[in-house]
Amino acid sequence: MRSLSLLALALLLTSSVAAQNPGMGRMGGGGHGGDMTTIHSLLENHDAITRRVVDRPDGVETWTESDDPAVAAQIRAHVRAMDARLDEGRPIRRWDPLFAELFEHADAITMQIEDTATGVRVVETSDDPYVVALIQQHAHRAISEFVAGGMDRAHQPTPLPAPSVSPTSDSTMTSLPDFDDARFATASLYAGTTRVNGFAFRAGQGLPEHAVPAEAFLIVTEGAARVTIGDAVHTLAAGDGVVLPADVPHALTAREDTRIVLVRAR
Repeated sequence: MRSLSLLALALLLTSSVAAQNPGMGRMGGGGHGGDMTTIHSLLENHDAITRRVVDRPDGVETWTESDDPAVAAQIRAHVRAMDARLDEGRPIRRWDPLFAELFEHADAITMQIEDTATGVRVVETSDDPYVVALIQQHAHRAISEFVAGGMDRAHQPTPLPAPSVSPTSDSTMTSLPDFDDARFATASLYAGTTRVNGFAFRAGQGLPEHAVPAEAFLIVTEGAARVTIGDAVHTLAAGDGVVLPADVPHALTAREDTRIVLVRAR
């Protein structure tokens, strides 16, 4: 069965991002529908949720629970509802690099869900070492941070891991992602100490303000984009580029259907 560990709790936080950025509001495959009430309730009660993560050689084992019986029941129900979303091919939070990559590798992930007295226990594994790195990053840097930080953390993207294994070899070429119905796509290429990410955005979509620990170079290869770096605003057309300094908040909005390349150290 295709699935991701406790993706449910990550989804608790995506609706707030969509509300603040209409370009991100459509995350693929339709809205959350009947899940919205549960999502909002869990967001309001994230302080009542506890989480424990144990890494395994092939993935993670996690416990996400609450002493509040109503919250515990919502956690169980929402995990299964989001599992169904994956099985139906309706991805979410695709503006987030880690989530986009996880959905690309969903078929390589297996998950076991077990109810506990106060929530759920999940074992999420993969036979692919690169996917194991994604799973562990998802468990620690995404879900656990969402539970701890609530709405504030939900506004930020989740970085990809710096993997010891690469999805492509140094000699392999990869093409930029194509536009799709979800309006956002991403692809990664690792070459030595360099990481190259390709992004495709529909007009109006973009990435929320965030900062990364390494300097990067952003190049617009098609379309046009508005990039803010601190207090500075840059309007970039195809062929234009700009340096993104380390630890300086920046954001991007596509002014039309746009593709960009981002180059930085791994």
